[in-house]
Amino acid sequence: MPQITMLEDVWDGPTLLAKGASPIVSTELADQLVGVGKAVDSSGYRGARVDATMTDDVQRAEAAAVVEAAGAIVPLRRAISGIPTAMAFGNSICAQNRIGANTVNGSVSFDAHLWWAQAFSGHAFEWLQTGATVQVGASASSLLTQGIYGYSGATSVDIYNTAFAVTLGAYRPNYALIQMIENDVTQIVAGTITRVQAQTAYRNTISGCLAQGTTPIFIGCLPSKSYSTAAHATEYWALTNYVESLQSLYPGMIYVPVSDLYMDSALTTPQPLSSGIYANYTDTSVHPKVAAPLIGARIADILGLHGILGFGLIPGPGDARYIGGNAFTSGTGGTASAPVTGSVANNLTIANNMTSATIAAAVVNRNGRQAQQISVTAGTSTGFQNMFSEFTSAINSGPSSFAVGDIVQLLVEFEIDSATALTGLRDLTLELAHTGGAVTPYQMFKKANADTFDTITIPTGRPMVFATPLSVVTPGTTAVRPFFYAYASQNAAAATGRFFNTKFAVVNWSKSN
Repeated sequence: MPQITMLEDVWDGPTLLAKGASPIVSTELADQLVGVGKAVDSSGYRGARVDATMTDDVQRAEAAAVVEAAGAIVPLRRAISGIPTAMAFGNSICAQNRIGANTVNGSVSFDAHLWWAQAFSGHAFEWLQTGATVQVGASASSLLTQGIYGYSGATSVDIYNTAFAVTLGAYRPNYALIQMIENDVTQIVAGTITRVQAQTAYRNTISGCLAQGTTPIFIGCLPSKSYSTAAHATEYWALTNYVESLQSLYPGMIYVPVSDLYMDSALTTPQPLSSGIYANYTDTSVHPKVAAPLIGARIADILGLHGILGFGLIPGPGDARYIGGNAFTSGTGGTASAPVTGSVANNLTIANNMTSATIAAAVVNRNGRQAQQISVTAGTSTGFQNMFSEFTSAINSGPSSFAVGDIVQLLVEFEIDSATALTGLRDLTLELAHTGGAVTPYQMFKKANADTFDTITIPTGRPMVFATPLSVVTPGTTAVRPFFYAYASQNAAAATGRFFNTKFAVVNWSKSN
């Protein structure tokens, strides 16, 4: 009988590596995996959570059969940055997290709740690099982009049957964020699929992940304006309760409850709050909009309970991978560009493009660490104007910075002050611009121009790590330059707020430390 090649306790950074994995066909798979462990390295990262403990032989056989169906399993992919790899797998709610979905310039949309989860987790994982966008299966909407797979309109049955083998089964990330319930509710009521078929797809996805060393992070069903009947409510809660119960069958899964975040308790069906400040929590159906940071923060909170945190691991001076910025917001030699006043940390420039705004910069002590503070008062907005912008000078190509083919990224550790009322905020945008070459600016959390609503759900008083998507330096690139913007509302007469950042770093992950 072919034997699984065991995951060894060998660490390269915080990523647990597999050595020469071969096809997995043994029904004794779970027994072989039990005891390999949930290793945690000194940085606090949890490695590949190989916890395929099953309650009986049925679950053991099920896990082995699922992985066998995926074919030969390749080793766990080495993370470019050295932190654990992740992929996302699911329906159109998952799809809106793909780079370029709903936005332009190869950007990540403000609606991308999984990227918000990464931000609030402190850059706790790296999206697995799977190349350019490719179609998976027959549907033109079934797309995989740099580790994020989404299938618009699909049920869990469609998603599992179409894509498990060629996404999660083929790449074996450390973590898989799974969002696949929402369409099941309406399609079960419509008679397209059955409840049992959906439940089987959940089990297959979860057990298949565990059996190959991937930790499944299963996100619960979001409320939807499409859930309008008693039958919808019945299926919503039946599926939600079922997935919650799977935690006792598969201890290695992580379940993220979300039904309580913004459901309208005044209704008898599971629909989102949709009036007043909640009017733009979702689109006309189920897809997150203003709710995206709220969902991301919940995911991050649950991940934190499982030890999946990444704060403090951004490379800084003395690390060859750090090529520019101000990783510790040290010094006061930066530039306050008029009418901005005050002190600015080394290498940074803070500017203002709003009418009549007062922008005060200050290098301060924040929880025992030096931080760059930006205070905004009385800023009026007419169009897409930034409350403040923060950037460092261009970083030119060269032996100490980057070369063609290198993988670069901008990371900013950031916090919104909870002691100062935040009003009139449209969005926060992070950008790493490439001069020359073929890469357009990679932007984070950029709203579509048609989205004029304010952002009210970004939690205050807690740190975030904003990280642009990894970008490859193309031929002809002469420099990269980072920017961080806070855009004012188009709806409010005044914008106010206070922000802190404690790290601002451009990193070249292709360099060796």
